[in-house]
This record gives sequence, structure tokens and C-alpha cells, in this order.
Amino acid sequence: MSKSYIPRTTLTVCTNMMLPNPQKLAHAHGSTVLHKSANNQLLNIDDKKLIDAFKCKNPMKFWQGLGSMLMGVAVGILIGAAIVASGGTALLIVAAVVAVGGASCIVAGDLVSHDCDATKQGNWQLYHKTVYIDKKNALLQTSILSCSQGGMVSIVPDPVTAASIASIYAKNNTKEVSTHNGSQMLQGMITGVTTLGSIPAAIISTVLGGGFYIKGENESQDAQQKVLTNAISNQNASLPERTLSGDAEGTLKQEAVNQPAGIATATTEEILDLKKARNTPEALSQQRQAAHFERQAAQQEARAARLAQNGATEQAEIVARRAANSRLAGDIATRSQPKFKWTKWGVGIGVGIAGAVVNFFIENAANQKEDEVFNNVVREFVATKERNESSIQGVNIVGDNN
Repeated sequence: MSKSYIPRTTLTVCTNMMLPNPQKLAHAHGSTVLHKSANNQLLNIDDKKLIDAFKCKNPMKFWQGLGSMLMGVAVGILIGAAIVASGGTALLIVAAVVAVGGASCIVAGDLVSHDCDATKQGNWQLYHKTVYIDKKNALLQTSILSCSQGGMVSIVPDPVTAASIASIYAKNNTKEVSTHNGSQMLQGMITGVTTLGSIPAAIISTVLGGGFYIKGENESQDAQQKVLTNAISNQNASLPERTLSGDAEGTLKQEAVNQPAGIATATTEEILDLKKARNTPEALSQQRQAAHFERQAAQQEARAARLAQNGATEQAEIVARRAANSRLAGDIATRSQPKFKWTKWGVGIGVGIAGAVVNFFIENAANQKEDEVFNNVVREFVATKERNESSIQGVNIVGDNN
């Protein structure tokens, strides 16, 4: 059917928009083709810039989610330290550094979300294949701009319709971001608690948690963009429904974060307990006895060797037996020393498993809610595309057979 060409300042909406206000397309190319006035140029595929920002969901969700997770880890570290009454000033410093990093990410998420010049690195689709405006393919009411930051920009010439679509997009995107941030905060807190006052565990859990978050969020954004791309030609496109068994990879990731934290916590506690036990008066006395018997055994063994070398075989045997007795006494004293116990490792592993299981269910529930609101956006995107294809929208300067 016939479709309208598009003049400068035509309204657009974006599937990733956070503000409920449609924005206008700017005129970027040098134009000689106008609509009615010198200030109303017709646009081609080089015109990708928006006059104002939509406030983009993807960078906001990514950075604020990471910041929320780090803030949660910082709080959890302090709670874990309070539970076992350990950690000291060094752990407070670690928690403070993690918290500052989290706060910085949250602020950064708001700042980078306003960068809507990212559309200039995108590409228009569904433009006119044979009509050129200023030597470039003409934009049509059905044209869609795929943004380099993710999301699809649709042209909606009617102000009332554009405002309604923008409101739907912004409402769902805001819900997705807030759900994501809350989930990450809670998961970070649980991970922080599993460190139980251990500085190595706090560092390990923060580094691994941040790394897996970045990988997982990039994969999630890629999956959403694939659905939006598919929705251009498939009106039933949506994210697949999540299942507990299907999210097994998420369980492994949670284990990879929580288990090292739990094991590091248990190891640190065992070392501290061992150091404390070996400094008691009884343990120090046993250490002195063991050292005394070891020296005595060595001296007697050396004497027995000299006697045997000089032919005093009977005396050498007597001294050798004394050396053996001293060696046995030294061994008994050594074995009486406090040893590294492995019992707390079981506790550490158990804490890690518990934290991973709880975090997995939190993540799964949040992902289902996020997928639901994203699919709402996809359905509205498809409806907008179908609306633009069903009737002339715009200035009624139309082209056929595009």
C-alpha cells in the first residue's frame, strides 16, 4: 500500500525509552527536498539524530543493576561480619570501597541513559528502496531505526498515538529496571552475608559477582534485541518462558560466586582459630617439649653413630633406643599440637550452597517479571508497526512499491 514520506520533526518512540514523551527526528543531512516550507525538509536514511533524549533503558539497567548489586554486597559484608563478630577495620574498608563503587555505578547509569546520540550509529530499516531524497533512500512512516545501544525507534506522526505508545513503553521499561535493581540489591546482600566477616571471601565474591553480572546482563540485552529484530517480520515474537530447569546455568553461576566465598570464609576462620589455639600456654608448652625431644633425639642418634663407628656396639644400641624413645616423645608432643580442622569447610560449603539457592530463586522470579514487561513492549512495538502499515500516517506525500 501507499506510505507517507517523513518530514523533519516527525514524532518517534523507542522500545527502550524511560521517559513517557515522544521525541522528534532532527534533520541531519543537507537537504534540497522540502515539504511546504524551507524549515520542513523531507528525511532520508542519513537522518538518525533525535532532537532530545528518550533516556535509554539498557545503559540505565546495566549500570544501576551493577551498582545495586555492589551496594547489596557491601551491606551484606557488614551483616556477615556482625553475625560472627569479626572482620575489624580492614573489612570496613573493603565494604566502604564496594559501596562507593556501587554508588558510582548507580550515578553513571542515570548519566549515560541520556546519550541518545547513539541512534546515529544505528541503521534504518523498511525505507523506500527506489525513491531517493538528496541521493539517499527516503524514510517512510513504516521505517524503523535499530539503535546501536539496543531498542527500536518507530515513527509515529500522530501526537496522541505517539504519546500513548510512549507511555506504555516507559511504564514497562521503568518496571523492568526497578525489578532488576531490587533483585540485584537483594542477591548482593545475600552474597555479602555468606562472607561472614572474611576479607578474602568479600573480595572474591565481589569480583566474581561483578564479572558474572556483566556477562549475564550483556547476554540478556542481546537476547532482547534479537526478539525486537525478529518482531519486525514476526508478530508473535517474544522471549521464551523461563523454567527452573532451563535456568540451570544461572544456578551454576550463583554457585561460582557463593561457593568460593563460603570456602574462603571457612578457610580464614580455620586459620584464625588455629593461630589462636597455638598461642595458648598449653600449646606453647607442648611446642617447647616437642622441640626439646627432637633435639635430644638428634643428639643421641649422633652419639650412637659415633659409638658404633668406634666399635662400642652394645653402648651404641642402648643410646639408639634412647634416641628412639626421645623421637617418639617428640612425635607425641607434635601430634598434640592444634591442627587445621576441616569441619568448618563443610559449614562454608553449606553457607555457599544456601546463598546460591536463595539467590537463584530470587533471580528466576525477577527474570520472569522482567520478561513479562519486556514482552508487553514487544507486543506494542508490533502493534505500532501494523498500525503504520495499515493506513497513511503523516504528511500524505506518498510513495508506492517500496
